[in-house]
Amino acid sequence: MSQPAKSEISLCLFAKAPRPGEAKTRLAPALGTVGASQLAKAMLLDSLELWHRLDDSGEAKPELLVFESGEMDAELESCLARHERFPQAQGDLGTRVEGALRRALERSEVAVVVGSDVPGMGGDDLRETRRLLESHDAVLGPTTDGGFSLLALRSCPDGLLANLPWSCESTLGHTRRRLEGAGMSVALLAERFDIDDPGDLPALTKYLQEHHRCMPRTREFLKSSDNLSISVIIPVLNEQTCLPDVLRLLQQHAGIIEIIVVDGGSSDDTVAIAEASGRVRLLHSPPGRAVQMNLGAQAATGGVLLFLHADVELPQDACQQIHQSLASQEELAGAFRLHTRYDKRGRFRPWIRPFLKLADMRSYYSDLPYGDQALFVRAEVFRLLGGFPLLPLFEDLALSSTLRRLRPLVIAKGPVQVSGRRFQERPFYYLALMNSFPLLYRLGVSPEWLARFYRHSR
Repeated sequence: MSQPAKSEISLCLFAKAPRPGEAKTRLAPALGTVGASQLAKAMLLDSLELWHRLDDSGEAKPELLVFESGEMDAELESCLARHERFPQAQGDLGTRVEGALRRALERSEVAVVVGSDVPGMGGDDLRETRRLLESHDAVLGPTTDGGFSLLALRSCPDGLLANLPWSCESTLGHTRRRLEGAGMSVALLAERFDIDDPGDLPALTKYLQEHHRCMPRTREFLKSSDNLSISVIIPVLNEQTCLPDVLRLLQQHAGIIEIIVVDGGSSDDTVAIAEASGRVRLLHSPPGRAVQMNLGAQAATGGVLLFLHADVELPQDACQQIHQSLASQEELAGAFRLHTRYDKRGRFRPWIRPFLKLADMRSYYSDLPYGDQALFVRAEVFRLLGGFPLLPLFEDLALSSTLRRLRPLVIAKGPVQVSGRRFQERPFYYLALMNSFPLLYRLGVSPEWLARFYRHSR
């Protein structure tokens, strides 16, 4: 009896049940375990709909095979019912991918494995894969993190993907060498990005802003969810002394999805330091803290904007404190309490140490936080209010005052660690300044007039 003719191409989609604590766990610091699983589900539903539409339209006509793991919920079961489904093989990712490829090649001339977390992947990739396979044995779709989002083969020898390193910067390179070692010629698609870490969320948001009809379920999730992903915005001007430590420490906070440094025209090494730091977006602006912070906020993609001075260090659990502070949708903004630390980089005055606590007093008795208290605010609220007013001084108090009229600010326990360098330089003048200027400002004294004295204190 003759064997049935093989189809041209089978598309293997990997689908993992989106359970909290099991799906997209690296996104949990930014979205929480439930949010991370909900995003995984939204992307899976979008991928299934995308490939189903291609099949209906006749654009590419792949035979879609779903390789799943875990128990799906009712919504996913309903969506998956229209596709052929198979359990994933047991073992590491290489073993599971091999199993999918072999099953697909039993019924098709070409097998293509894809995931569900790659924005923009679709018919164009499939058409290009077909074209490249006319002159190559294999096609890989690189991702920006060093892995790959697509693998297409005409044959799959036993052990082809065994013991490869996965989820690392060298995954693509090792896989390509393995394929070439098996005598296969390999072609590469254009590079794409996948969604694995909090740092991938800004790119996802930007992609959805530029492609209005793509990934509707993912778009809906990001729009409707209580998105507490954090963008840090640091206005700087000649901060080469403090900036390296602050950037280094920020890298350790997984809940921060992006760090935006806005330079106001530094003449020292501040710009070079920002450029050399990983995960940092550098913007250039006219000088002026309000102007710089507004520019950074305009470019930010996080659901929460955290405005941080270059000489202020966050507590280790800062992201958790922010999430707790904004856990209720009614809460709009907040800040941290202060701890002014003796700074060895400042003027050497050891006798000042006991008096540094005096500089922290305002964070306990005032309900209008200064900028050095690391003000954080929901992005949509900040933009609706028009950002920081363009004042030469007290733009932070002005915004805090506006926010307080809407809802009292939450003061997190913190504390943030603030450099005492200015206090060490002119202790009594600085103490009087910081505790009297807010009163003078509230009494109507011009910020421009106060700014002249404040600059002399720096």
